[in-house]
Amino acid sequence: MSKPLVSVCLITYNQAQYIKDAIEGVLAQKVTFPIELIIADDFSTDGTREIIIEYQKKYPELINLILQEKNVGPHQNWMDLIQSPVSEYIAYFEGDDYWIDDEKLQSQVDFLEAHPGSGMVCTDYRKYFALTDTMKPHFFSDRRYASEVAFKDYLLDMSSIGTATILIRRALVQDYFAGIPAEKREGFIVGDTPLWLYVAANSKISVIPRETAVYRVLGNSACHFKTPDDHYRFVLKGFEMADFFYEMYGNNDIRLLESLTQKKLKAALFHGYRIMDAYLAKTSYKKLITYPLTMKRRISAGLMLIGSHNEFMNRLTAVILRTKKSGLKRI
Repeated sequence: MSKPLVSVCLITYNQAQYIKDAIEGVLAQKVTFPIELIIADDFSTDGTREIIIEYQKKYPELINLILQEKNVGPHQNWMDLIQSPVSEYIAYFEGDDYWIDDEKLQSQVDFLEAHPGSGMVCTDYRKYFALTDTMKPHFFSDRRYASEVAFKDYLLDMSSIGTATILIRRALVQDYFAGIPAEKREGFIVGDTPLWLYVAANSKISVIPRETAVYRVLGNSACHFKTPDDHYRFVLKGFEMADFFYEMYGNNDIRLLESLTQKKLKAALFHGYRIMDAYLAKTSYKKLITYPLTMKRRISAGLMLIGSHNEFMNRLTAVILRTKKSGLKRI
């Protein structure tokens, strides 16, 4: 087999129920260039490992496996996976997501070949909500991202890029690992988002407005938490990451810093409201309203402040905040 132009990197752990969909989406790709599929399994015990080994036996020229000998955790498994390719381009996704466009890779390679100034390209995607068995299309339709994901916008977002939709130049992955200190990288709560931020700051992330993948939202996924406190700790770790990239690539943009500060205050207010911590809600609210907020945002913030005082007010304001007719949105 000739050297692959694209390495598809698939990370998995105990995803036996979904891994076949992920692999089949890769096998279905119609391409004019050689590809490989690298699957990194973090010592699955639910049958996932047996499934991927069977696929590798069936497609030995296409599929390569990284089989961890013990559970090393998602970060180390991602590190081992994302640094293993020798191809020019890397596609990356997780074992519970899957591709729905058999020309995904071809269209993305064609785009990057024609746009040398772009270091990465992503696409629109669908979300499948397992708990309600519903599929929602076009989750990447934000006007800001019609053609490009800019660093400033993504620093305040850090979530909307569908990991399963990306294709990135391997040279930028290498630059990321060489340019960001290991001790800092290892402290990031996720692996992919800081890499996307690095690309946005040092190159360009382009967007192809077509749905190529489905992102599954599962009740037990890594981004769902047992308690509000667990979720807020995750959010705070995300802000630590944002602070690092602002300091490194924000060019002392005061408006960007103010927007980041507002985002932190909104998160603190929401957490105070959610756990009925009136002190946290009040202190966050007082700082937040010093910024120029829309009327809807101010009303929403005020309702959260009220709802933080006791269970009755919390339930009452929750009804108001969820009422579609009010036009209010949670901040």
